[in-house]
Amino acid sequence: MSLAIVQENSEAISAPAISTLASRRRRSKCSVACVHCRLRKVKCNGGQPCPNCVDHRSDCVYEPQRRRRAADNISAAALEGLRQRLSRIEAVQRQSQPQPQPQPLPQRPQLQPRQPSAPASEPSNNNQPSPISDNQAPPQVVAIKTPSGSSNDSHSWEQICTELTQVDSPPPLLVPQSLGESVDLFKIPGRDIAHPESEATANSSIGDHDYVAPIFSEESSYEYHGPGSFLSFCSKSGIEWVSQKTGVPDFDQLATRLMADVCRWFRSQSRACPLREPEPDEATAWLYTQAYFDDTGDVVLGVVSRPWFQDRLRLHFNNSPGPGTMDDPAWYALRNTIYAYGARQLLAKQSKPQAFSDAMELGNRYFQNALSVHSDLLFLDTTRVAVQALAVMTHYTEGVSWPSLHYMLCSSAMRLAETKGLHRQPPLSANLNDTELYSRSCTWWGIYCYDRYSAIRLGRPLGTDDDSITVQLPRNLSPENSAQHETMLWGIRTAQLSSAIMRRLNKFDHRKPSIEEIASTMSELEQSLADLRASFPSYVSPGDSSPYTNVPAGINISGVLFLVFSYHISVIQVHSILVYPWNIAKLGLNAAEQTQLQTHIAESSQKCVESARLILQQLGGVTITPSTPKWLAFFFPLTALINVFIHVLQNPQAASVESDVVLMRLAAGHFSYLEYTIPELSFPLTRDLANLAQVAVRRSREKCLAPIDIVPAPDLSGVLTR
Repeated sequence: MSLAIVQENSEAISAPAISTLASRRRRSKCSVACVHCRLRKVKCNGGQPCPNCVDHRSDCVYEPQRRRRAADNISAAALEGLRQRLSRIEAVQRQSQPQPQPQPLPQRPQLQPRQPSAPASEPSNNNQPSPISDNQAPPQVVAIKTPSGSSNDSHSWEQICTELTQVDSPPPLLVPQSLGESVDLFKIPGRDIAHPESEATANSSIGDHDYVAPIFSEESSYEYHGPGSFLSFCSKSGIEWVSQKTGVPDFDQLATRLMADVCRWFRSQSRACPLREPEPDEATAWLYTQAYFDDTGDVVLGVVSRPWFQDRLRLHFNNSPGPGTMDDPAWYALRNTIYAYGARQLLAKQSKPQAFSDAMELGNRYFQNALSVHSDLLFLDTTRVAVQALAVMTHYTEGVSWPSLHYMLCSSAMRLAETKGLHRQPPLSANLNDTELYSRSCTWWGIYCYDRYSAIRLGRPLGTDDDSITVQLPRNLSPENSAQHETMLWGIRTAQLSSAIMRRLNKFDHRKPSIEEIASTMSELEQSLADLRASFPSYVSPGDSSPYTNVPAGINISGVLFLVFSYHISVIQVHSILVYPWNIAKLGLNAAEQTQLQTHIAESSQKCVESARLILQQLGGVTITPSTPKWLAFFFPLTALINVFIHVLQNPQAASVESDVVLMRLAAGHFSYLEYTIPELSFPLTRDLANLAQVAVRRSREKCLAPIDIVPAPDLSGVLTR
């Protein structure tokens, strides 16, 4: 009875339900939802724009539909032809090989740039197949037609392999063995390219290949670091010298790990997301804008004028484009980068456990919006706003929350600025007002500073020649910002001095300098550093343990620290040419010449380590946030740590080695704190350097020549208080 009642009720209810379901099925459905609806996992009606995108003020974009291709039909006749071709090849193989088992295909050789040359007396083997280039297409199976048209003629298996590899493929890289010597794979007809192995013997000094090996590496994570880089001690000569001083033979593994970790930081580890982050509403956008101009050190260089940007943003919201439309790419990239700045600043200040990660994620999503139009900024018709956008994007990647893309972005910004003529002083006939001249000057000199700092710490060429720059330094247009303008000018002058140092020292790479030339160059550069230090504002004291006092209002502390650290890095840049053993060998100095320069070498060593100590002493007050610049959190501290390490190895009997080792452990605590804050980063060598220094001191004092294992030292990373 109950079953009958249930059936009757179900029949009574099923009629309207079926009608409702039928009506739902009759609703129109779109074949592909828009990107915004797919991301939010909501229904989309296929409109242009759809209601959901209109409600959320988002761009309504549909991914292009892919047409399905029918599978390629291979006829039976074609398959039979392939079988016959394979049968003929197997028949030729069986006739040419007396052994019951056929000889396998030749393996592709691994081309080694340092492979020794073959002896001249070695007999040649013309029956062996030529090596195949790694860039060559894979061999294709084809029929080998003889002049008679028969497949029963006698052919060697080596000849068949050679013919197979030469069909529809690029010419193989032929390395004839009968010449009695190895062929220079780096020799191109019409051009002279130094071989990576013979370069050291051709010149008395160490070639550029010695600084970062392998210089011709094809690994995707490889990044070139030149002689002036902070990683120069990871060169072959540097590794051998450290291994000799410490007695640790496997230091090359530690150096290789550091190179891999650092180079990985110079590339994004994932592709750009095709989905764009919806832009904030007007109220949130103004909060992000205020955070950018109030809290970021980029404002010191004056690349973007605050009144101009605020007027442009106000006009943007008053005349907001409709959904699905795209405005000027330069303005789009600029405002999204400033949104990324502001979001990263504001969210990091929240008092919740995930504030750091939330600030990184939201800021980086806005920055992805700006990166999505990078090609448009370079190749479309743009104004000076595109140059400003690339400059601000360069400074954004200087934060620890984003990979170090500043070198590439800064190169793009400088090239685009040169196409706009920003490096040249406008003529009087241009009739530009003071505001326009100030904006042009600030934009160019901001990019100039980014380029010089990137090139110097990476040991790479400068982006442009200083002699081609005629634009004047920016003049102060607002008396209330005189302190900020003064800080900007000193940042530019510091970059100019670093550029001059790099150009003077690079002359030593082309020819062997004389003793007098080295001494005069060092004296002139040292005098330039002294003049710069004496002209610093009163609140900047590079030589004191407290480098800044009574900082005026409106001046960011990070900007003052940048002046102090840049000065000390310039000191290291000048004097390391006589301090690093691999640099002395690069100069080609013999023992007698080194003896003549012994006084200069001792003075340079002392000045290098003093500057390095002053940098490390300031790390106790550094707080890691998503916007903390890499020069403050990583590059300059690591340079200082390496210089203290080199000083300890060179002077293990000095009375200051104990305090230097303790200072190195405090620096290791700073890097441990950086790894704790950003788990994706890992630099274990920074902790091993203190242990290696302690081993070198013990070996020197005990006069122990046998290798000594590294004893783990106590963890002092908690000594630093944040």
